[in-house]
This record gives sequence, structure tokens and C-alpha cells, in this order.
Amino acid sequence: MGRQLDSGAPNPVLWDEICVVNDLILCSFHGAVQGCGRVMGLRPPLGKMRETSTLRKQEDEALNLCLPHRQVPCPPQAGQQSFAAAAAVRAKQGGVKAQRTAPAGQQANQRP
Repeated sequence: MGRQLDSGAPNPVLWDEICVVNDLILCSFHGAVQGCGRVMGLRPPLGKMRETSTLRKQEDEALNLCLPHRQVPCPPQAGQQSFAAAAAVRAKQGGVKAQRTAPAGQQANQRP
């Protein structure tokens, strides 16, 4: 391509291709610049949206502080006793665990 341009009579087809390539490059740059402009233009609305969101959160927090809170008692869970209740039951039973007895027909291991 460089040799054809250096010659005294350049090829018109070559010049047409060069013009087409330049047009495509300029179009892509134009799109990139427009995209940057749009992004830069969005900054103020995004800041405004962030500010609005922050204000709404603050208003909700202030409203929740003003509202009365209900005290909801926790229901006791079924099947669970507190330590004090379990200790009281054990004290009523005599405080000693029942020892296992050997099944009928078997003797318990006795150690000398």
C-alpha cells in the first residue's frame, strides 16, 4: 500500500478504501465520545438518587423511633426445661440415678 501511495499516480480504488476505513474509525470515535458524555451526564441524577435514598432511610429510622414497640413474650419451647426446673425434679426423685440391673439369666460382672 505504501508503494502505491508513493508512486506519482495513486490507485483510486485504494483511496476509496482509505476513505471508508477513516469513516469507520471516525464513527467509532464519535460513538465513544457520545457514550462518555452520556455517562458523565448521568452523574448528577445518580447523586440525586443516592441523596433521596439516604433521606428516605433517615425518615424511616426516625419514624421507627417514634412508634411504640410491643413487648412480645417468648413462648417456652416444648420439651425443654430450665436448669432450675430440672434440678427441682431431680431433687424430688431423691437425687440418685437408678442403677441398671442385669437382665434375667445373666450375672453382673464382679471385680475382686
